[in-house]
Amino acid sequence: MPDGGAQPAFRFRGGVPVAAALWLLAIVFFAFAAAGIAAAIRSAEAAAALAAPAAAAAAVLLGHFARGLPAAGASVTPVGLAIRFPIALDCTIPWPELQSAVIVRHPWWQGLGIRLDLRGRVALATLPGQAAELTFRTPQPVTVLPFIARARARSLRLTVERPAELVAAIDRYIAPERRP
Repeated sequence: MPDGGAQPAFRFRGGVPVAAALWLLAIVFFAFAAAGIAAAIRSAEAAAALAAPAAAAAAVLLGHFARGLPAAGASVTPVGLAIRFPIALDCTIPWPELQSAVIVRHPWWQGLGIRLDLRGRVALATLPGQAAELTFRTPQPVTVLPFIARARARSLRLTVERPAELVAAIDRYIAPERRP
């Protein structure tokens, strides 16, 4: 969490198995990059030479994401909700910025990872199923593509373990007069 590495109280569901699958995918990308470089050296093909660095970059990005996923999650603090999700978010959202928190269902067809829709909803999803969805008073910045794109989230969906407990903990901090 932003406080220097404390373990989150509400971890993202499936963090370790999903991270293992991402590591495997990163290894496949590195192998593809190596094969592309070898093919480019042997046959001087430009396509292989161009694909290899892209595959290597994807492997590094996947590895970075996989390394941070097991420690990802949310923690309720006296000042706000601390959220860590590799690449996309590592911040504390102050309590006055939160308007509401509810339980929703994150369907499989909406995908996994960092998801953004046109209405300003961002999902940090590791597995389908129950999730906590936070609505903000003012849009909050979230990285969608590292070093490339940022979005302003009006709501944030978190597929954490025990989402009902997270929503209850948030509700204790949101003053009744500020609720919609």
